[in-house]
Amino acid sequence: MLKQINGFDDYYVDDTGVVYSNKSGYLKPISQWKDGKGRYLLVHIINNDGKAKNVLVHRIVCEAFLPNPKDLPEVNHKDNNPQNNNLSNLEWCTRKENLQQSYKTMSPVRNYRPRHPYRENAQPACGRSARPHGGCPRH
Repeated sequence: MLKQINGFDDYYVDDTGVVYSNKSGYLKPISQWKDGKGRYLLVHIINNDGKAKNVLVHRIVCEAFLPNPKDLPEVNHKDNNPQNNNLSNLEWCTRKENLQQSYKTMSPVRNYRPRHPYRENAQPACGRSARPHGGCPRH
């Protein structure tokens, strides 16, 4: 089943997560790619105002097919596979519900950059020697 994407009159989505363009007068599937972390699928489409947007496919599918009477802000992948954008795998949820589900099935670590607490006389990031007041002269 195909539905037109709200705010993007030249584009349609089906319940399996395939997005189509109708710009050339016939329906043509458009390319999807992974986000910067390699998790979620996106498409590059142009809205009714002529502005290009990168849009998450799972949100397009949910907005087109699933009513959201409680105005829930996030989409959950029931099988925890963020690239499975089939309608039967998606549901609206709160941020708390989404995080609780991901903590059950994946690592609770969400920040992959190492953090180092402030230490007295530590070398500043700029490489200059530490000043008595603990700051870098450039910052």
